Amino acid sequence: MVIEQQQILTTQNLAVLVTDAGLDARLRSRYGQMAAAGFEWICARQQMAIHDWHARVRMIRNTASAWRQVLFFLSLMPAAEQQAAIAAMQAHLQAQGSAFRTRFQPVMRGLHLAAGGQRLPQHDAGAQDARVFRGWFDKRHWLLDAMA
Repeated sequence: MVIEQQQILTTQNLAVLVTDAGLDARLRSRYGQMAAAGFEWICARQQMAIHDWHARVRMIRNTASAWRQVLFFLSLMPAAEQQAAIAAMQAHLQAQGSAFRTRFQPVMRGLHLAAGGQRLPQHDAGAQDARVFRGWFDKRHWLLDAMA
């Protein structure tokens, strides 16, 4: 959990690559596409039929890492483009199966609130059933409970 917090704070060194390696100018027009591709990957992985508990935990951790990358790309976008990208992500979520939509909707509510400038509760669902999507946990992960 400490390592994941460090990865959140450092954006897994993506910020260094984008700013110090001069990639921002080359990638700026593609951040929305990159966020969408990451989100689509998350949706696909979260809906795979995985029966082994350890493999399910690994999937949660991998998709949480991808989620951080999606958030990073969104954070680099101008507000109007960011809102359009989030709306496209929401539309993609609506096209998914109902079980997955229900399971992942608290993460999307959290994204909408955070994009609007609100601070989210860090461990449990807030009053609006919004969640921060983390992959490491000290008790059973809430997404695993929803998968059972």
